[in-house]
Amino acid sequence: KSMSTVNFKPNDIFKQMRDPDKDFRFMAVSDLLQALNADVQLDSDTEKKIVSRLLELVASDTSSDVQSIAVKCLGPLVNRVSEDHVQDMLDKLGSYMLNGDTEDTRDISSIGLKTVISELPLEHSASIKLLVKRLAPRIVNAAADTNTTADVHLCCLEVLKDLLAKFGKELSSIYENTQGALLYHLENSKSSTRKRSITCLASLSQVLPEQLFSELIERLLQSTGIASEPDNILAFISTIGSISRASGYRFGPHVKKVIPLILQFADNSAYEENCGMRENCFQTFESLVLRCPGDVEPFYDQLLDISLRDITYDPNYVEYTDSEEDSYFDDYPSDMSEEMEYDYTDDDDMSWKVRKSAARCLTALIKTFNGDLSDLYDKVTAILIKHFSEREENVKLEIFKSFVELLKITSYVYGDDEAVLLIPFIDDAIKNLSKIKDKSQNVKVGIFTVLKELINVVPGCMTDHVELVIPHIETSLEQKNTSSLLKISGLQFMKIFINNHDHATLKPYLDTIVPLVLNCIDDSYYKITAESLRVCGLLPKILVVGNEEYSNILPDVCGAVMGKLSAQGIDQEVKDASISCAGSIVAIVGDKCDIQSFLEELVSLLDNEVTRISVVRAFGVIASSALKLDIEQVLSTTVEQLSNFLRQHNRVLKQETLNTLKAIVVNYGKKKQASSLYSNVISELANLVSDEDLFLSHLALSLANEILKAHKKSASKIKAEILPQCNQLLVSYLLQGNALQSMLNLFVTMVKSGSRHMTFDFLLGNLLGLISEDVVLSKQAYQSISQCIAMLCSNAPESESASIIETFINDVVGSTFLQKKLLSLYSIGQIGKRVDLSSNDHLIANILDSLDSDKEEIKTAASTAMGCIALGKLSYFLPSILSNISEYPNRQYLLLGSLREIIVQSSENNSTSVLSEFLPQLLELLFAHTSSEEEGTKKIVAECLGKLAFVSPDTVITKLEQHVHSPDPNTRSCVIQAIKYTVIPEITSVDSVLVLKNFLVLLSDNDIMVTKSALITFKYIAHQKPSILKDIHNYLPILYSETKVKEDLIREVSLGPFKHKVDDGLDLRKASFECMYTLLETCLDRLDVSQFIDQLQDGLKDHYDVKLLVHQIVVRLANKAPQNLLLELDGLIEPLRQTVNTRTRESAVRQQIERNDELIRSALKAVYAISTIPDVETNHKFMDFIQSTIYQDPTQEKYEKIAKDHQPY
Repeated sequence: KSMSTVNFKPNDIFKQMRDPDKDFRFMAVSDLLQALNADVQLDSDTEKKIVSRLLELVASDTSSDVQSIAVKCLGPLVNRVSEDHVQDMLDKLGSYMLNGDTEDTRDISSIGLKTVISELPLEHSASIKLLVKRLAPRIVNAAADTNTTADVHLCCLEVLKDLLAKFGKELSSIYENTQGALLYHLENSKSSTRKRSITCLASLSQVLPEQLFSELIERLLQSTGIASEPDNILAFISTIGSISRASGYRFGPHVKKVIPLILQFADNSAYEENCGMRENCFQTFESLVLRCPGDVEPFYDQLLDISLRDITYDPNYVEYTDSEEDSYFDDYPSDMSEEMEYDYTDDDDMSWKVRKSAARCLTALIKTFNGDLSDLYDKVTAILIKHFSEREENVKLEIFKSFVELLKITSYVYGDDEAVLLIPFIDDAIKNLSKIKDKSQNVKVGIFTVLKELINVVPGCMTDHVELVIPHIETSLEQKNTSSLLKISGLQFMKIFINNHDHATLKPYLDTIVPLVLNCIDDSYYKITAESLRVCGLLPKILVVGNEEYSNILPDVCGAVMGKLSAQGIDQEVKDASISCAGSIVAIVGDKCDIQSFLEELVSLLDNEVTRISVVRAFGVIASSALKLDIEQVLSTTVEQLSNFLRQHNRVLKQETLNTLKAIVVNYGKKKQASSLYSNVISELANLVSDEDLFLSHLALSLANEILKAHKKSASKIKAEILPQCNQLLVSYLLQGNALQSMLNLFVTMVKSGSRHMTFDFLLGNLLGLISEDVVLSKQAYQSISQCIAMLCSNAPESESASIIETFINDVVGSTFLQKKLLSLYSIGQIGKRVDLSSNDHLIANILDSLDSDKEEIKTAASTAMGCIALGKLSYFLPSILSNISEYPNRQYLLLGSLREIIVQSSENNSTSVLSEFLPQLLELLFAHTSSEEEGTKKIVAECLGKLAFVSPDTVITKLEQHVHSPDPNTRSCVIQAIKYTVIPEITSVDSVLVLKNFLVLLSDNDIMVTKSALITFKYIAHQKPSILKDIHNYLPILYSETKVKEDLIREVSLGPFKHKVDDGLDLRKASFECMYTLLETCLDRLDVSQFIDQLQDGLKDHYDVKLLVHQIVVRLANKAPQNLLLELDGLIEPLRQTVNTRTRESAVRQQIERNDELIRSALKAVYAISTIPDVETNHKFMDFIQSTIYQDPTQEKYEKIAKDHQPY
């Protein structure tokens, strides 16, 4: 009830709380609880009376029901009363628990204390101080008192557990006493007290400082080593395991002592039959493997061997072959053998716990494996497959998990190349799974999980074993006594099977499977219905294979799908699945069924805002069908609806609509029903062509292109509506990529259409009209317009294009209009790439004259144009370019740019045969310019040399190697930059020749410029092709050394009366951290992550730019290597704190304030990434940083916004 509806009369309640009738007392306290939950206002006197009455009831009421509900009131009361009353509650409840007359009083008081502690807010400072000074020491002393009764000990430990979990950091003054009391109970008490002590020690370990934590572990190890009683040993091992789970990475330094000690008990024949001991050993091993994988690595093989050994531990079970089993039972009368077979029970057999814990440990070992996968396969795979037959359900499921984990690391961690390791085991795996006759539905679900993962790793692996998996499918889909999870697993497996196997594989079994799938469509659980519809959507792919007719199946499938498609008020997931399924049926087998009802229903669903995206996709599938179905009756309605969708705000809807309309136009574009609606579609397309969304522009232009191809009469509408939008887009500096290519395709179609509305002259005039003396266009705009002009000229009759080409050539030198000159140069270049212009006598002269222009824009355009024109006929133009580079020093830089255009375009288009004829000249020329002081020239020369390696790898790489040790640092820098351009992921022709170590020696070069170039090349290789980066460990020390601030690279510069420090090493540090960021993504398995993280501490204290980079590295570490980051986190916290607390001076200008805010946000992103790491709460230094710094104004608001922005949707 809300506060206004609660009729709270405290005096009446107090009176009834003392009524002799327990029912009245119960109702009175119930009314009080209702009032407290309704947030009624309490005065001081009422607060005091409520607390007093409730505590009386807790301590002395004769009704346990009244006591229980009184305890419930304490929770909401804590946050409603003053701190004095909270202290009173804590004091009295503590006294009742420790000194209560009866065990029931002590128990209910302990529950009351736990309730108060759980509700007590962390910011209640006075209460916390009281808790520390009075309550906690009393409880610890009582727990340590050997004269205290056992039930009081239990109550104390229960409350202490909650105290440590919530307020552990506030109890530092009693850490040692608490530890001593808990260890005493661990060694001397009964089982129930020991268990609570173990839980308390785990909570305590989370807050202990390092010294006390180490002392605790040492004490446990010592006690374990000298203990003689199995129960004591078991308790110590359980405690070590619990502490490792609670403390996480902090346990790492102690692993080297813990594992050998526990191995003594896990691998000791004296404890072979002590299943509890061995189970706890494996549970501890599992925890250590998952939380401290790096520290466990030296013991990996031992743990793997013992896990594989004990996964088979089953002393009460003897495995017989079929013949041995028959002969064994032949020795007994038939009735006796039956009795032996069915009356056997193994309720007292605990060996399954050993096998289960060993399997879980094995799963952890597989998950953290970091080595040669073939070795793991050799040791593990056969044993796991053999033990699919495990008789205990819990163990069998864990074995399945281990095998699935092995499959996952095969495909997701090591990649498809390692999947070949699985192939020899597939037959045995499937056969052993098929032999399992277990009735447990959990086991059946586990079988499907294994089968699905097998297909993910090796698609098509079950082609020869279909008959073995079909029974599992049939069993899973039976209506009788089948769980929802099993049905969904069976349907998901069918879906994966069909998508990853030849469709003919499953065809012989359709008569059996299809009725079961159709039955699932009518299941009451919507997820089963949706999954079965998705399977039905794949069935047509099977039905069309071969010549067999399945007339008895298809109508049933269509009827079932149609029923869900037309149903009202069903779940959204089911409706979407039915729409998708209907689209697949119509598209694949539409010639064999009645499609009209499907089409009509789909059209009606276009009006539904919830389903329209799914329907649009379905129509796209239908329109793209190879059957070319007759959909004329719905075509006009569909196109009209789709055109209306183009004005919707939903971007996904517009994207899907454009794709579907394109499919309709391509396949049905000439139909009268569609063509009559093109006018409306074109009008809507015009609104989508803009630089605000280049992807939608690309789709819109592509659709307009298809409309024009299908319906020439739409040319006038495209001219009026689309062309003006194209003009606006062409002058944008953003136009590029697919949008530009679609624009070019549209211009080709327009000039080829033969329409009087789109003649060559009109289109050319339209493009030329985009430039004027009043408008300044970007270089990209000139290039976009010139490419459109080139497409017109290269696709128009020569009689029409020849004159304009001549005009452009003349305007290069004859025009006084800058914009016209620029467009002429870019246009003639783009035309020259597509048309041989070598017959024009004055072309080269005009372009070369433009290189001498006093306008930089003209020079750049001429340089680009010269390179592009040469591509039209290299054998003619290249000699002229080479000679001009040698003869005219003032043109060298620009002509080198032309040469780069030639070499780069030739290497990308695999047309290097002509270049090979000029290779000696090119190399001589380029190496002559490697010593240039001009950075731009070096970059051009480096790119040319790198791309020339694809012409003749041996020759070029050898030449580059010869210049690695050149005395000129400019040459060395140019050489290492050239190597960067030889690395292309798709091309491997250079890899066999390139010996990287011969070039990466320049990482240690004495010249800053060379080192920086080497670092940039190193980063590029690591990003593009890390596989060729051999012996990476040799380069890491050099890389790490460059992340340090070097005082000898800092110089002081005088600026008038001021002195300014210039750090020449800043660029090197930035380049080094950029390398580290890339290595973390592509070469993580080859890094010593601990050493890697050590380098970040100085970076977090460095220059603004370096800090931003290091923050990004921390974010990536949190995702890629979270446990490693946790281990080294302490050293990063203080630098992060300093950055977050940085404040600008009052005199700071706006730019300085914005830079500081950006830096703080960057640091907070790193902090948030760290906060998402599992078990991060075990790092108390970080949690203290969060509470004391991050959750304080003004940082908290910024941090919460970052956290909200990074929440998954």
